[in-house]
Amino acid sequence: MPINRRPLLQLAFCALGCGLLAPSAFAQENYPNRVVRIIVPFAAGGPADNYARYVAQKLGDAFNQPFIVEDKPGAGSVIGTDAAAKAAPDGHPFHEGAG
Repeated sequence: MPINRRPLLQLAFCALGCGLLAPSAFAQENYPNRVVRIIVPFAAGGPADNYARYVAQKLGDAFNQPFIVEDKPGAGSVIGTDAAAKAAPDGHPFHEGAG
């Protein structure tokens, strides 16, 4: 009766992948480590703004960091989208004092 090696190979690759990825998870710094601004490309008081404020409150409670909603309406949402696209790719759209 031949031995089916496929499940053994899958298990070996899975164990190897977990072993290689686990140290990188511990090397990450705590995120967020400063104020996070959520850019909403629509006017204040609308559905997108209300939902963003609800999510910001829940995220702030979960991470013990302030999440601020910043509305940037205009030009069919191009202004807010442009601001988000030009933000630094560090997960914090604007730093304190910028914006």
